[in-house]
Amino acid sequence: MIEGVARLVCERLLNQLDDSVLNLLVETTTNNSIVAGTREESISIILDYAENVKTLLERKRIHKNVIVKFLYQRGYRSFTFQETKAKLIRRFSDYIRRRQETGNDHDASTSTEGREADRDSAFLVSDVMPDGSRDISAEFVSWFYPMLNSLNSEVSSREWKSDIFLPGCKFSCVFRNNENEESSTTTCSGPEETRQALENITKQDEFCFNTNDTPSGRKAIMKAPDVAKVGVCGVLYRQLHQGTQSVGRFEQIFEFKLDPCIENSWKIKLSTLIITLSRDTTMPTLSEKVISALRL
Repeated sequence: MIEGVARLVCERLLNQLDDSVLNLLVETTTNNSIVAGTREESISIILDYAENVKTLLERKRIHKNVIVKFLYQRGYRSFTFQETKAKLIRRFSDYIRRRQETGNDHDASTSTEGREADRDSAFLVSDVMPDGSRDISAEFVSWFYPMLNSLNSEVSSREWKSDIFLPGCKFSCVFRNNENEESSTTTCSGPEETRQALENITKQDEFCFNTNDTPSGRKAIMKAPDVAKVGVCGVLYRQLHQGTQSVGRFEQIFEFKLDPCIENSWKIKLSTLIITLSRDTTMPTLSEKVISALRL
């Protein structure tokens, strides 16, 4: 049984899961001996019958992206989606330990938690300076790509919806067979069209975006107090039953605009994705072409 502060924290994490996943966890945790009637009862049963936090999170139904989202909402920034699940579980356990040491029995996230429901559909940053002295690219990468990659998992992110894009947003995707040869281009406009286009690209080929999380692989520029640009690059993998297969590299440019209705909340206005099919698995760095585009 999980009790005390650990129970309160795990309740918040389990609340991120869909009802169907909670029901499966009840079945596996109790060996099909109990049937829950409500979400609250499901979570209570899971925590009552779980041996400890580690064994609970190690269950296959609790995917990495669930832990990533939980930690990110509570101010963690020094991790990537590529970290092993075991390492993320250690970070989660450390979060519980620190709450126990401070005697705080409430699972409070960052100072924005009271308004999380209003902000689920936006990219949140703090202390962004108009002169660009704060590089928001790391925060954006930790928010956007786990959400995109989760589309190929059994538990896709609830944040993945058209509300993260501004009305009138534009998206284009360029596929290349090599560095210089362009094979196909997809363009669209509108929040729902952009969301669907990115989802189709990710799910049809079971792509996984492995970003270069060093400063050479991402860059942010503040164009104005309410306008920012971010460039990202990395290796593109395809999810297979036996593991993953490298299929090429990608670069992506985003332009954001500050949402005037919610403090420090940004939404995507423009995005261009360039996918270069290649067998080269070397982690790329941002090209001069992308860096120049960010300055425009």
